[in-house]
Amino acid sequence: MNFPTHLLFLDPVMLVVIQVTAMTGLAILIGSALPMSAANRNCVLFSAFICSFVGPVVLLGSYFTGCAIEFPVFIAESPKRIETLRDEEIERFPQLAQADEAFIEYDRDAVEPSPTTELLPVELEPALIPPPPPEPMSKTPLSLKTVGLIAWIVGASFYLIGIAISMIRLRRLLASVKSIDREKYSLSLARAASNIGLKDYPPIGITEWIEVPAAVGLSRHARVLIPKNYLESMSQTQLVHVLTHEGAHVVRRDPLLKLVQRINLALWWWHPLAYLLNRQLGRAREEICDNFVLRGTNPEEYGETLLQLGKLVSSRNRLVSAVNLFGSRWKLEHRIKGLLNPRRKKMIQVNKSVFTLVLATFVGLTFLVSATRIEAQESREQLERERVQQERREWEFERERFARAEGVKAERADQHQRLEHMMVALDHLRFAGMDELANAVEQRMDKLQAEIRSHDRSARREGEQVEHQRRREEELRAVRDEIEQREQDLQREIQQRERAVRDEIQQRKHEMQREIEQRERALQARENENQEFQQEVMGAIRELNVVVRQLREEVNELKEGDRKEN
Repeated sequence: MNFPTHLLFLDPVMLVVIQVTAMTGLAILIGSALPMSAANRNCVLFSAFICSFVGPVVLLGSYFTGCAIEFPVFIAESPKRIETLRDEEIERFPQLAQADEAFIEYDRDAVEPSPTTELLPVELEPALIPPPPPEPMSKTPLSLKTVGLIAWIVGASFYLIGIAISMIRLRRLLASVKSIDREKYSLSLARAASNIGLKDYPPIGITEWIEVPAAVGLSRHARVLIPKNYLESMSQTQLVHVLTHEGAHVVRRDPLLKLVQRINLALWWWHPLAYLLNRQLGRAREEICDNFVLRGTNPEEYGETLLQLGKLVSSRNRLVSAVNLFGSRWKLEHRIKGLLNPRRKKMIQVNKSVFTLVLATFVGLTFLVSATRIEAQESREQLERERVQQERREWEFERERFARAEGVKAERADQHQRLEHMMVALDHLRFAGMDELANAVEQRMDKLQAEIRSHDRSARREGEQVEHQRRREEELRAVRDEIEQREQDLQREIQQRERAVRDEIQQRKHEMQREIEQRERALQARENENQEFQQEVMGAIRELNVVVRQLREEVNELKEGDRKEN
């Protein structure tokens, strides 16, 4: 099966770009299908994020070290290139075509010479031996590629410089942080530590240099920073919400992940999908930390906390390793709407086996892309060597045929000269009356003409064999082309059927999902009716309790009146 070589035989830089684009785009599409499950979406996006580092390293290392990853895909060059080698050689060396014609058409329609036929001397053309084939020229890199690589490196350098500046700012900020009075806020710290699954809450600092709460630090002993004005304006419940959210960032080591994301953006600063992947990953991270909060409170209270704190935000922190409460780039009303959505899944992490399976799938796809591209690159080099060898063999064959044609041509010219000399000698002998010698010369001339006719027949048979071989090769090429065309048609038919099956499965999946949603809505409506009925029943019970209480009071009053009368 033949593949378009201009699409597969690319340099390693383009292969890395295609690989990262494919993995990132696939993860974003899968993540968009999981809007209500932040943990599952984070699992898929994080797997693709890891592959954006691992894949290029594997591909480039295998490409430059020569350690190819074998994959059962054969990528062959189109046979049209081999079929046109002879035509290209004839275009480069026209004398080969002349030699070919001379080899099979010597005296095809010539009349046998008679003793009285006047033979003119044959003028021989000098042997035109074609020069040796040129060596394959080494491909020099295009200037546009060089400029692109330089721009890539310069942009990445600027991003890395920005990261270094942010690290310096973070270090200066941490030096000016003051510790919080943990005894004063011991109850809030204990509740927040319980929500994030820790015995003791991480270190907390107070500073005036940030506008929103943030989790900072690259080690396991990271700390939470709280603006001073937040402590003065927040209630105890709101403080627990903020501490739980930022403590979840510390437990998940999100500050370190954010630094790695910035490094990834420094590497792919020009790629739009890299920005989209990091943005989606940051949003999933914030939703998971919100789920930590929702495990200990209801969505309405946490939504009120976000609204209250949103009024205090006038700017956003740009520290490289700080993860703050409003760090994700989506509107606050959409975030609160997601909190209040009853279909929201409040998972904080996926099962380890599921994460391992998803990561293995993405890494396997990455290795699959690397193997296919590396195999294609190596096949290109192998086919290039085979093409050069085939050209040399074709050239040697044509050269040998040309030399044989020139030898036949020289031999025929020599025979014609000998016949001419014999005819002159025969005329002289007959004129002198030497009949016996003339008869001997005539017999020798007959033998020479028989040899010439025999050589002509041999040349004619050889030419017919060459023509038959050519026709046979053309038939074989036609059969091979037909087989390849059938393979391509079969492959296209298989792909069409696979697409049809996938579409049908997807359609059935959507129908089942719509049916499930309808049933869920019906169940929800029934639950609402049941709740309303329960509320009505409870109201009636409360009214009955009031009536009963009133009756009891009247009965007691009557009894007391009877006692007084008695």
